[in-house]
Amino acid sequence: MKKNFSIAVVITFLVLVAGFLFPGPFQTINSKITDLFFNIRGPIPTQNSVVIVAIDEKSVNKIGRWPWPRSIMAKLVENLAQDQPKGLGFDITFSEPTGEDVPLANALKKLPNAYLGYFFYTTPEEMQSAGIGEKEIGENDKSIFGARLAESSKQSDISGRKVFGVQTNVPPIAQSLETGHQGFFNVFPDTDGVIRKSLLLLTYKKNLYPSLGLQMAGVAKDFSPIPLLDPKGALYGIALGAIKIPVNPSGEIYLNYRGAGKTFPHLSAVDVLENKVNPDSLKDKIVLIGATAIGIYDMRVTPMDPNFPGVEITANAIDNILNGDFLIQDETTKIISLALLIFTGLFLGIILPRFKALNSAFIFILFLCLLSFGCYIAFLRYHLILDNLDPFLNTVLVFGGITIHRYFTEEREKRKIKKTFQHYLSPAVIKHLLEHPEQLHLGGDRKELTVLFSDIRGFTSASEKMPPEKLVQLLNDYFTVMTEVIFQYEGTLDKYMGDAIMAVFGAPLEQKDHPLRAALTALEMADKLKLHKKEWCQKYGIDDLQIGIGLHTGTMVVGNMGSEKRFNYTVVGDNVNLASRLEGLNKDYGTQIIISEEHYEKVKDFVKAKKLGEVKVKGKEKPTTIYELLSKMA
Repeated sequence: MKKNFSIAVVITFLVLVAGFLFPGPFQTINSKITDLFFNIRGPIPTQNSVVIVAIDEKSVNKIGRWPWPRSIMAKLVENLAQDQPKGLGFDITFSEPTGEDVPLANALKKLPNAYLGYFFYTTPEEMQSAGIGEKEIGENDKSIFGARLAESSKQSDISGRKVFGVQTNVPPIAQSLETGHQGFFNVFPDTDGVIRKSLLLLTYKKNLYPSLGLQMAGVAKDFSPIPLLDPKGALYGIALGAIKIPVNPSGEIYLNYRGAGKTFPHLSAVDVLENKVNPDSLKDKIVLIGATAIGIYDMRVTPMDPNFPGVEITANAIDNILNGDFLIQDETTKIISLALLIFTGLFLGIILPRFKALNSAFIFILFLCLLSFGCYIAFLRYHLILDNLDPFLNTVLVFGGITIHRYFTEEREKRKIKKTFQHYLSPAVIKHLLEHPEQLHLGGDRKELTVLFSDIRGFTSASEKMPPEKLVQLLNDYFTVMTEVIFQYEGTLDKYMGDAIMAVFGAPLEQKDHPLRAALTALEMADKLKLHKKEWCQKYGIDDLQIGIGLHTGTMVVGNMGSEKRFNYTVVGDNVNLASRLEGLNKDYGTQIIISEEHYEKVKDFVKAKKLGEVKVKGKEKPTTIYELLSKMA
């Protein structure tokens, strides 16, 4: 059992080290498990605060391919302004100048809470491909400078996302809004291409800039976002009025997706242009304008949808912030994950070795189901993103390691025990030893047991007249029959001693009725002798065959005795010697079975016996009362 526990500890340590050395693969699989939890959970209601005006297939088919003329966008904004939304956010960028920029700028002025979107270039190659020069970079930097958050003397550069330049809106349009009414809409997928997080804050040239989603959530709550920094200047949260947004040090939240695409209300842009939309569906709402038509190629891969409109990622971020049901992945979840990892190893290392292979497999499956259910509940109810792979993997490996070890060591040892003792113990006793192999240790225990001695009367003189091979055959026939009787009553064959047999009842298999079992064995042995005596006498040319049996019940020492390499399971003590003395008294009394008074008191209600009197037995100071065992009660 100690070896199995050690195996569990070693495997747990190796899983811990593997997670530390190979964080990438572990994180990817952990993310896939969380994706599965999203899909098991299914869609959940939104706050009903965000509406998407979609540049969808219907709009593109009627108005024409994207991008549309700015005059159409101006008309779209004017119609939206009439419906009095709480705020308007563009998940698109007007980066190229046209002759229709001023009409759009004028339309935007009618919406004081309008916000434009922009994006950062994440690689130098992107900037080179876009043909952005130093002069344009400088102008773009000035365009978003007013959107930066208040600086702090404690502020340090947020790690994790490095950007090299920015693409903003053309000056006439950008300048039509109030200072700072812009937000970036970059999304950063994980290594497998799935977008699981929303970046709310990003450091660019030592200034901290908010995302479009964070800006629009601020509009909904009438508060500006304030970064929360620890004493070392590291970001740990964002304050938005009474709401505290728990971002990671890179400024991200793990998105609690509401569902697949179109979970949020979608209004076709062409319907807004043609005034076919109920004004109440937009009044006091946060309205996002974005592309959802597949041909515009603003589709993303998310845990719940492989073709997810990019604008809905912003919508989910806003809804998460307004609802406050953030998914948590921080130091606390790492500690919980570590505790789960250690617990699975220690628990299984203690529990599994206590059960047989089939029961261990059932416990393993049950434990794995409970672990999976617990991690899912932690996600569903408490919004915790745990490192689920670590305890799952550890559970499988610990079970596998212990099972393999048990097969190649413990099961092999059991086969060895069975092979060694199958000729000396009954099947029930062998089964007991297989279940409790620890009982086969050197040493003994004091127990009340019953010992049976039997001996063939006058065998020495008879054997002198028989050839050795016939003598051996006779003993083999005799021992075979008598041993089967002992096993029938689940006794333990202690040893053969010449023509004598020694058997023990009550150990190693616990038997509360061991005195009765021994008595019935003795009577059955006498009956078997009567049944086979004539056959054996004729077969081996002897005149007669008689046996004497002695039984005694008392306290004695039982256990494995011998050396570390060779030992014998036996009993010792004065009470053992007394049983042997009783067997020898049969010659003096002309009886077949003699039992002690101690044994008689245990079985007197079940057998018939005749009192023979008291005898002085060698090694005993006081006389011993003895009985002749006659038969079972009718």
